[in-house]
Amino acid sequence: MGREVDTRERLLDVAERLFSEQGYEGTSGRQITIEAEANIAAIHYHFGGKKELLHAVLIRRQEPITRARLDRLEALQANPNRPPSVEEILGAFLEPALYRARHPENPTARISKLVSRLLIEKPKEVDSIVTAPFVGVLARFLDALEVAVPDISRKELFVRLSMVVGVLIHIATGMQEAPILPDFAPPPNDDEAVLRPVIAFLAAGFRAPSTEKAISIESSEPLATGYATDD
Repeated sequence: MGREVDTRERLLDVAERLFSEQGYEGTSGRQITIEAEANIAAIHYHFGGKKELLHAVLIRRQEPITRARLDRLEALQANPNRPPSVEEILGAFLEPALYRARHPENPTARISKLVSRLLIEKPKEVDSIVTAPFVGVLARFLDALEVAVPDISRKELFVRLSMVVGVLIHIATGMQEAPILPDFAPPPNDDEAVLRPVIAFLAAGFRAPSTEKAISIESSEPLATGYATDD
């Protein structure tokens, strides 16, 4: 039994690394089993196939992030007389993933880059597997945001929360530390220095006027109620 567990864990570790470095479609099951020093049929035996292996890789690393997010949100909601602010909700959503994305010593660091790569490459075979872990947690955060920003519809809040995921991809792939603007890079290992301006920026976006009454951008009229033209 112990040997089987060891093989399963090796397959997960190797698959996580190769999927992250080469992408899902660029990594073969054969390559995974060779580098994991496992039998060629090991993936099918332990997981059922390459697609199911990816699912296991994602769940293994995403569950701690999801649990940390929900624990923080529940703590914020513990006081019924003081609903959490937009900034606090965003902190609960971003910080658990931010820590894992920016700290290589954390065993879940690589998964942030893997998820980012999968969301960008969108391999059709596994699209639902990549997005499924986010569905439940996004719904919980939308509930909280509806209370914090009652003038914005749930549909539009979802669009804005989706943009928050885009910001996480930006951070996870290291774009905020790109050498093109080295003078503006945040201090190494200073999560708060990264998180503070990001939350301030995103919170302002959530409080922006609704765009649901926006008209065609081809028109000379303002895009949405509350916005004015330059005239």
